[in-house]
Amino acid sequence: MNSLGKEIRANLPECGDCMNCKLIIWGSKADKKELRSQSSLTLSDDNRYYFTVRCNWLKTVIQESPHLQKCEGKKPHGSSD
Repeated sequence: MNSLGKEIRANLPECGDCMNCKLIIWGSKADKKELRSQSSLTLSDDNRYYFTVRCNWLKTVIQESPHLQKCEGKKPHGSSD
């Protein structure tokens, strides 16, 4: 599952490398009707994965995370702040 997280993070321009970004990932066998409001990607294994991004800075789920352009709470991995 770790490589799934890396692949999804690579597609998140603002959240992908942020320490505050936490992913919740569902596999392709999940109920599509229940997950229709979640973001999804087809990854290198040709399976579609549904995911939600939760931000620990805002304490909420980030809607449309693949399209987020700027976050003032971004904290890159390895930063000392």
